[in-house]
Amino acid sequence: MKLLDGRKNSNKWILWAIGAVVLIAVIVSICLFVINNHGGDDTQDDESTFVDGDVVEDDAEQSGEAVSGTEGEIQEKEEVIQYDGEDPNNASEITGVLTHAEVTGDELVLRVNIDQYLSGGSCRLSIKQDGQELYGEEAAIIGLASTATCEGFNVAMDRLRSGDLDILIEVSADEKTGVIKGGVTL
Repeated sequence: MKLLDGRKNSNKWILWAIGAVVLIAVIVSICLFVINNHGGDDTQDDESTFVDGDVVEDDAEQSGEAVSGTEGEIQEKEEVIQYDGEDPNNASEITGVLTHAEVTGDELVLRVNIDQYLSGGSCRLSIKQDGQELYGEEAAIIGLASTATCEGFNVAMDRLRSGDLDILIEVSADEKTGVIKGGVTL
């Protein structure tokens, strides 16, 4: 009979041990879930408050939004101040950069980014070698969110010669002009 009592006691200890492990696993899982949902970062300065069911960030003044505690009162957003120099849209000439010049297959692919927002106009490509024009083409300007671009130029390689090539793109729009320069070696 003692043999049976020993098995019952060892089975009880096994069940207790399994129950304790499961309980610890549940507690650890809950703690990890809570930490992950709250970001686990106590240095976060942004606190949120509820106004009329909407979340309003306390740092709204930094983003230019005016928040009013009075129900139903909405104030206009302050104008965003640009701190990175002059606004390129106010420049007297058009500026930009040749962002992509690569041979793909049997074409020279050229892409341009214009610093100003332009809703129309034209880009005139001129590829020169030793001062002599090898190729010329014109493309339209496409306005993007805050800048613009030329439609793009895909030049057949059989129209070009190997060596150093000068790339000039004359941009004109809104009574402004500018020249974007670059180069490529074939």
